[in-house]
Amino acid sequence: MQNILLIDDDKNIHDIISEGLPDYKILHAYTGQEAIETLNTNEIDAAICDLVLPDLSGIDLIKEIKHSHEIPIIVITGYASIESAIKSIKAGADDYLKKPFSLVEVDNKLKRILKHYSVINENMKLKTLLSGTHEGLGIVYVSQKMDNIMQLVKRIASYDINVLIQGESGVGKEVIARAIHKLSARKDNKFVAINCSGIPETLLESELFGYVKGAFTGASGNKKGLVEVANNGTLFLDEIGDASPEFQVKVLRMIDTGTYTPIGSTTTKQVNVRIVSATNKNINSLIENGKFREDLYYRISGITLNIPPLRERKEDIPVLASYYLKIYSETDKKLSNNAIAYLMSREWKGNVRELIHTIQKASILSGKEILTAKDFELGNANISESKKVDFKTAHERFEQEYFSSLFRHCNGNVTEMARISGLTRQNIYLKIKKYGIKM
Repeated sequence: MQNILLIDDDKNIHDIISEGLPDYKILHAYTGQEAIETLNTNEIDAAICDLVLPDLSGIDLIKEIKHSHEIPIIVITGYASIESAIKSIKAGADDYLKKPFSLVEVDNKLKRILKHYSVINENMKLKTLLSGTHEGLGIVYVSQKMDNIMQLVKRIASYDINVLIQGESGVGKEVIARAIHKLSARKDNKFVAINCSGIPETLLESELFGYVKGAFTGASGNKKGLVEVANNGTLFLDEIGDASPEFQVKVLRMIDTGTYTPIGSTTTKQVNVRIVSATNKNINSLIENGKFREDLYYRISGITLNIPPLRERKEDIPVLASYYLKIYSETDKKLSNNAIAYLMSREWKGNVRELIHTIQKASILSGKEILTAKDFELGNANISESKKVDFKTAHERFEQEYFSSLFRHCNGNVTEMARISGLTRQNIYLKIKKYGIKM
């Protein structure tokens, strides 16, 4: 039940509104000073204020309330002229009532301004999430589970300890890794992501540690490895659970010694990197089956973060969906209540990544300003067309459309594309090359 503060020196007005609006809890103030005291000691959702009070003018009280409290105000005026209402609106009031008024009129005005302020507050919450002290990290959430994760991220970021991030595909492990980097003392240096299963064995050592001129046929100059690029920054080892035995050995040696040697060089180089790793695999099971080195596991898991799947924090779905709809919509599209209900009913096996793709697809295919459940269901306008091709072809068509749109949105900035999509830079480069995406 919402708390409404009624400020009027007429007891009859208090009795009429209290009895006639049972859906609200009415708090009473007969003077301006009583109103201020009540506001300072209670949670008030809206105020109804007479312009004529025994100790303060209604205009002065409105200014005082608006200065200290973000609540809507409806003023009551007994004067027939519109001037008093205009003065009150200029002072900060949201609406006005002229005596005599009906209870239906009061109820309708309260519902309107309370709904309006509710929308503003939700937008402010989202804005705070995105642009506050530790926001602007691309992490949108309202759930307690994600808040617990982010509180831990903020605590550990400043400590130079290696971090292992575990979670299903698509939950945003790289986004969390980037947040750790941005909140650390290394933030002004490079964040370098390596897909541990994406580097061929033949290129592994040269990609990691680089080479010197003449090291092998075709080595026409010196090349920095990814480890050197990340020096004094953060090295993100994505899909570490899929790393080959050779990769594991090389990374373990680098962590243990803090050194590496470029191919063809006789000079050992020092390296200072923070290791943040991520996996969707059960590392303990891999260790038991001899597929992952236990000594490497202990080196990379100084702190372990377990990111919950989206289905376990469904309260995040509306804010995530609204956020990405703003990103991918050329116009200011919104979600209807039944669209949000539909999105929250889904299991999202692909987690946040799947939700992002779904939002982008609906934004592109729907010409409406307000998206409904039908815009997300399989029975959309393109389903008859999609039935004519196999799944692989349909998937590739969507991928091409998705990455082309993302490329344009980010002006070709691969790092930003990686942040938004949740993919590694290497994967983004592969998609750009695969689909021949250009500005």
